[in-house]
Amino acid sequence: MNIEISTSIEGNSYGLINHPFSELFIVQKIESNLPCRIRFYLSELARENDLSRLATEQINGNHGCFFDIQVNGVRQLNPIPTIYLEDKTGYLAVENLSSEMREVNLKFTLSVIRL
Repeated sequence: MNIEISTSIEGNSYGLINHPFSELFIVQKIESNLPCRIRFYLSELARENDLSRLATEQINGNHGCFFDIQVNGVRQLNPIPTIYLEDKTGYLAVENLSSEMREVNLKFTLSVIRL
């Protein structure tokens, strides 16, 4: 299953995205059309509490962040995260790492697990 997301984001800035996903799935691969940092959260509150964390800072404790990665082109995830979303919504923070406003196109390749 593929999920595609497109949004315009200012250069060196974040876009906050709430997007429907399946309840339980494995993320195998993420593709992007330009360099970006992608963080995927359990909830809006988790995203809000973690948004100021720099990419160089370690994630500590029960933070609600499933992954925090940089992608430029295609990125296979290893280890492959298994994600459970009770409300079937993914809360993302996507940072455009280029210096100008651009359309960011993301493609998530997932394996859905049926409950």
